[in-house]
Amino acid sequence: GMISATSLDIIANATNCIVTATLVPAALSALANVNANDYITLAAFVDTDVATVLSALAIVSNADVTMTSAISAADLDTIANATTGEVTATISDGAVAATLGAIGNVGTGDTITFTTTDTTADASDLVALDAKVDTFTTTTVTTITEAAASIGTSAATVTDALALAPNAAVTITDAISAADL
Repeated sequence: GMISATSLDIIANATNCIVTATLVPAALSALANVNANDYITLAAFVDTDVATVLSALAIVSNADVTMTSAISAADLDTIANATTGEVTATISDGAVAATLGAIGNVGTGDTITFTTTDTTADASDLVALDAKVDTFTTTTVTTITEAAASIGTSAATVTDALALAPNAAVTITDAISAADL
């Protein structure tokens, strides 16, 4: 079963032994006597407040986290860095390159949803972001760009990006070899 933070703190204060418990993720400030040697699991940790999530993860760094409202890419990255558990979240709609640059700590075990607002996106960025998110909406992308040097063998980077935004026009910058067409 689960235990309240207050009850867990009373038990932790009454013993010098390791405490193992499943905690209801509320009133975390009541945990003055829980320490790093105790085994605490957060039960079904779902929240919309990033600060509360980070406070909980300071106590239980392996907790799975589900955010119920969209959060910034930077907040998602901070949460993903703070836990070894799975993070389920929706990133606030935004730009492909900025989002990709902000979520370096998101792992393959995380379940992430993102919708871009970009009308133009770099093919390499589209493909790289698609590898990090599970649900990627690209309906606003009408143009895919890529430098000729980065299109990949048989233009794989561009064709992979076109699979994500199939109705987009493609603009290649710099000279391109006939073999890559």
